[in-house]
Amino acid sequence: MSSHEKRYDGSENDIILVRKCCDIDPYDDDPGVLRARLSCGHITGPQTLTDYCRIQLDQGKAELRCPKCEKQWSYTEVRLLAKLTPEEQQYFEERLANNATRKTVDIKNCPGCDWIIERSDSSNLSVRCTICSVNKGKTFEFCWQCLRKWKGPRPRSDRCDNDDCSNRELDLLRDCANITLPSVKNIECPAVRACPTCGLLLNHNTEQCKNIVCSRCNKEFCFVCLKLTPDCLKTSSYYKPCSDGVAPRQTSIPLWRDKQHITSTSNHNITSTSNHNITGSSNHNITGTPNHNITGTPNHNITGTPNHNITGTPNHNITGSPNHNITGTPNHNITGTPNHNITGTPNHNITGTPNHNITGTPNHNITGTPNHNITGTPNHNITGTPNHNITGTPNHNITGSPNHNITGTPNHNITGTPNHNITGTPNHNITGSPNHNITGTPNHNITGSPNHNITGSFDEITLQSISLLICCICFVLVARLVHLIYFK
Repeated sequence: MSSHEKRYDGSENDIILVRKCCDIDPYDDDPGVLRARLSCGHITGPQTLTDYCRIQLDQGKAELRCPKCEKQWSYTEVRLLAKLTPEEQQYFEERLANNATRKTVDIKNCPGCDWIIERSDSSNLSVRCTICSVNKGKTFEFCWQCLRKWKGPRPRSDRCDNDDCSNRELDLLRDCANITLPSVKNIECPAVRACPTCGLLLNHNTEQCKNIVCSRCNKEFCFVCLKLTPDCLKTSSYYKPCSDGVAPRQTSIPLWRDKQHITSTSNHNITSTSNHNITGSSNHNITGTPNHNITGTPNHNITGTPNHNITGTPNHNITGSPNHNITGTPNHNITGTPNHNITGTPNHNITGTPNHNITGTPNHNITGTPNHNITGTPNHNITGTPNHNITGTPNHNITGSPNHNITGTPNHNITGTPNHNITGTPNHNITGSPNHNITGTPNHNITGSPNHNITGSFDEITLQSISLLICCICFVLVARLVHLIYFK
């Protein structure tokens, strides 16, 4: 490997490092170099993994799979083990989104209003925009190919009458040379074909049989008649001419409509683009972009970007960025950034940053930073920093720092630092430091240090005063009695 290639240095966390040859690239065979063990069990280096996954993306794949065992890798795993740079991450995420979108819908932005339009008929390039038609007061149609106002008769699948309206892929399908397949009685057919399932352009190496497997959708089809292999073999064989003869040159590219990538099942990785609603089930890794509504079920890893509404159920790990509203249920780990509103239920670990409003319920561990409003219920451990308002209920352990206002109820242990105002109720143990004002009620044990002002309740202050008065009266009476006895 060259010196500029990415390598592991041994300091990587959450990566199983070994000193073994790479399983994916036979030329990456230096046994003294650190490599990673993938989730499928095979070995690779970061550069080899990056290059191989790039090839898959450029082939139109929406899933990243091991070439040895065909097991799927999550994008999260690839991002970590391939040590992707920010630029590489952006490229990977955009390509995954584009490739996945092509499998679900045929969409483009209208050149008139820039709204997203879905084409319902893949054989017709003339597409009507309802929004522009309403705004202009007349029907507005544009060319799906050149994205200009439609000219000429319709429907058409090759081009409109605008100058220079052309599709490079269609031009290639139309103008490519013919090839001869020696193993199929020297039959001739076009050198380039579009996969009848997903539309990827492919060529034949003219060796072996007439059937090939698409590198994107993994479907096998006949390069001569363009039927899927099972259909072709009903009336022919791998090395015999097709009963229907040679299929003509293609004038349109098939649209891949794989509906399983809208709502999917276990072990799928789903990446989508704007304005999609995504529902996943167990063991999904879901990555969303702006304006997505994502609902997940158990064992999902969900990463969101701005303006997402994310709802999770048990065992989710949810990471949000600005302007997210995140609602979690039991066993979630939720990390938020500025301007998040986070609501948690039992067994959540919630960490917030500035301007978060965090509400927790039983068994939560809540850590806040400046300008947080934190409300906890039983069995919470709450740690706050400056300018927090913290309200606790029974069995809370609350630690505050400067400028906190802390209100506690029974069985709280409260430790404060300078400039705290602490109000306690029965059975509190309160320890204060300089400049604290502490007000206690019955059964409190209060320890103060220099410059503390400590005010007790009626039972503490009044009873102490009465006791002192009684002692003084008793002393006076005893003194009087002694005087009477000895000076009579």
